[in-house]
Amino acid sequence: MFYIGTGCLILAVIPTLVIGKERAGQRLDEQTPIVHADQYIVNNETTTNNSDDDDDDYDDTVRETVVSSDDIDSRHVASGWRAFYNSVRQTPRSIVKLCVAYFCSSAALSPYYFYFTDYVGANVFDGVANAKIGTLPRTRYDDGVRFGALGLALMAGVTLLTSLSLPLIQRALSRKQTYMAAHLIAIVAVSLPLFTFSRVSSMLAVATIGVLNSTYATIPFGMLSSLTGDDNVDSAAAGNNENGFYVGLLNIAQVIGQLVANLMCGVVMSVTDRVYSCFSVALFFVLIGLIAIAFLDKTK
Repeated sequence: MFYIGTGCLILAVIPTLVIGKERAGQRLDEQTPIVHADQYIVNNETTTNNSDDDDDDYDDTVRETVVSSDDIDSRHVASGWRAFYNSVRQTPRSIVKLCVAYFCSSAALSPYYFYFTDYVGANVFDGVANAKIGTLPRTRYDDGVRFGALGLALMAGVTLLTSLSLPLIQRALSRKQTYMAAHLIAIVAVSLPLFTFSRVSSMLAVATIGVLNSTYATIPFGMLSSLTGDDNVDSAAAGNNENGFYVGLLNIAQVIGQLVANLMCGVVMSVTDRVYSCFSVALFFVLIGLIAIAFLDKTK
């Protein structure tokens, strides 16, 4: 249901994403006036009855164009998709590369968002999620889930501290270097659950991933601001409409990254029958993300 709901959300949002980017010249074909079904347009003058004796002998020549509201909506949706496709084609390469890096970051973080507590309950505490309530395996699993929730709170704390420290960090490092350093640290975070199953290592892993969680939520948008505000953009200077469209592209990359990662995690866990194997997907996307960041254009 998560995948279906998220997919429907993307399909609903994309056509509206480009409304601000459409220019005045990109309108629907207005050669034929369009109104709602309960209205009509008279394009020819009405020829009135030549005789006053019989009211039924009117000779009216009326040409009406009636279009239902559903037809209007479908034409607007089609126009939105065409505009979205054209806008994506015209997106500067520098921003496309940033979206790819952001996609990888989102995919790398997804196993922690969705499976970390399950991992702690099943692999660290040796519990069984499907065991009968009250049995020792189920009790262990529930204790592990609660312990994993504390770990996520720890991740949030590290994320907060990292975010507060970013202004100081960026005095020494550029945004690109900071973003790359966060991915290097994340290699440790996503590797630990694959090889160790202690409580200490699980807490260390989830705390370390908080660094990437912080930079992922801040750095890409700062880089986007620099790319759209100076001469690094491949095309002409971008206006406010374009900036909003590019932010929308980043958000789409984020959602698709989560969808792809969760689908891959589901396949990997079903094949291996091990919850911790989902972190191999995270490791894969962290490494791909490092490569993608290496090719990003330099920003301030």
